[in-house]
Amino acid sequence: MSTNPKDNNVSANPRDRLLSVATELFARNGYAATTIRDICDQAGTGINMVHHYFGNKEGIYKEVVDQFSTDVFRVPARIISQPVANADAFKVLFRLYVTETLEAMLEHRQLYALVTRTQPDVPAFDQQASQFIKFVERGQELGVVDPEIEPALLTGLVVDRLMNQVLYVDWIKSAHDVSVEDPEYRENWVRANVHILLHGMLVRD
Repeated sequence: MSTNPKDNNVSANPRDRLLSVATELFARNGYAATTIRDICDQAGTGINMVHHYFGNKEGIYKEVVDQFSTDVFRVPARIISQPVANADAFKVLFRLYVTETLEAMLEHRQLYALVTRTQPDVPAFDQQASQFIKFVERGQELGVVDPEIEPALLTGLVVDRLMNQVLYVDWIKSAHDVSVEDPEYRENWVRANVHILLHGMLVRD
């Protein structure tokens, strides 16, 4: 992505340019290795602009995290907040949620890895988990989800499956020669995991 302020694709608004560049640099280099000078040089602004809009490096990082949280969770949150009328609707929404969450996490993979490593207490993560718990509870009310299953436990299981595929994508590819970055494998991965989560691993009597 070009960060030259003369590029027509880059916002003329210095605040937007700073956020765009900061997001790219934090994701690529990490928080500690990214300096305010790096951000300002590539955004074509002075350091005073960072102080004006964000206060300091920590302030701009917080804004990046907030924007990242919105980008990653906006669509998945909308999916599971929809009314669930029956078992078929629950299954469709569940698969959509897994698919869209995985897609969003992959799109922001480097930044997601940075955020989970440096700032695990992001409010949006907790909000997303709370929404999913309510979704599972609605499934229990409909008689779709086993009433003995603890919704928070199931939520953690789903999040862990998604998170591990994204955070360890390079290791998984190296060890097993597969990657959710490949659309065909990703589709198969979603199908298999949704099936196991919805139906379990044992043959029903």
